[in-house]
Amino acid sequence: ATLFKILIPFFKNNKNLRRLDISGCTMNDECTRKLILALSVCNDLKQIEFNSIEMHGDRTGELVTMLSRNRNLIKVSLAENHIARIGCVALGHLLVNPMTKLKELDLSGNHIDNEGAIALANALVK
Repeated sequence: ATLFKILIPFFKNNKNLRRLDISGCTMNDECTRKLILALSVCNDLKQIEFNSIEMHGDRTGELVTMLSRNRNLIKVSLAENHIARIGCVALGHLLVNPMTKLKELDLSGNHIDNEGAIALANALVK
């Protein structure tokens, strides 16, 4: 968790970072929360890959809040996590946000039930 606290100034001041991939880095809730906080100041990212990091519903909502602040993101991959209904609803809000430039969203290998899929589908048709 201390590592992500140290990274906040790096993310904030680095104008060259366009892609971040932390796939396979299993983190506990505290580390995930601190990473999201650190990334909230990194506005130049275009692509984020958080595959197989054991992210759960509550953290997905926090991640979506951070993503909605970044006006440059075009690709987000959250494959092989534990994103369920609550995460799908949060992601649906991101998809309908008129300020987002998001073009690709990968949710493969998640535990998306019918209601979660409906929340995403409803967002896509708006």
